[in-house]
Amino acid sequence: MARAATRLKAIAKAGSKPSVTAELRVSPALAPMANSFSNIGSPSLRLLTLLEAIAQSEKPQTLAQLVVRLDEPKATMHRLLLGLEEMRFVQRMPGGRHFAPGPRLNTLAIDTLRHSHISAQRHSILKRLVSDFNESCNLTILDGIEVVYLDRAEANWPLRMDLKPGSRVPAHCSASGKMILALMNPSIRDPLIKALPYQAYTPQTITDPNAFQTELDRIARRGYSIDQQEYAAGLNCLSVPVLDDNGQCIAAVAVHAPTARLSMNEALKKIDRLRWAASAISATLQNQGISQ
Repeated sequence: MARAATRLKAIAKAGSKPSVTAELRVSPALAPMANSFSNIGSPSLRLLTLLEAIAQSEKPQTLAQLVVRLDEPKATMHRLLLGLEEMRFVQRMPGGRHFAPGPRLNTLAIDTLRHSHISAQRHSILKRLVSDFNESCNLTILDGIEVVYLDRAEANWPLRMDLKPGSRVPAHCSASGKMILALMNPSIRDPLIKALPYQAYTPQTITDPNAFQTELDRIARRGYSIDQQEYAAGLNCLSVPVLDDNGQCIAAVAVHAPTARLSMNEALKKIDRLRWAASAISATLQNQGISQ
């Protein structure tokens, strides 16, 4: 950790330039970001503002786009990006021209969400959802080609799948993974779809890329996603999106249960409760600034 901090300081110093103020002013809409970035005297804050610009962008950004948005000399921006790429805070997309959040930045975001003081509010919402379904419910986000469990509330059944917060499952055969992918910007989603392993976990797992794209289109139209024994035999799952105030999908809420206890038809009868929970959780995430 000490080496990482030292490296970050070195990256920031290499990209720094004199300024008369160290005030950090960042708009969620990113429109005033260029003036803000030019006026940030602290190298560390300039580095964080660059990461914020990349993370808040709907699409991966080129060097030229970041130079224009942040009003920074091209050579300086290039040095900052190379340093962040070396530390895996940003990554290049296929083709080498576009930059997106890297695995280390994704891990930092996930850890922040899991350990936030607001996580207690989210868990309380999930527990109310469990009382509605009498089955386990969870909150997940997408990290690359996997779904990560941010939180989970258990029903009091001896037979249940043990997926604790921090657990990961493949996106292509989980209701929540398919839900988030279905509503994702195609410029980000398409490379992910190509990278999916399409491993068969059960006979119901979708393993054909064309069939998977058709499934995502269907999910986007109807607004919910189902997993009928695609990841684990005998397990049903129903998921709905968690949207930010711009209508972007930032997470998913789901209920899952053994098929013998909860049929998909019975689960769909209570989908409004899932949507209530998604809306309530959306408010807690946006209180943390998790919004496009």
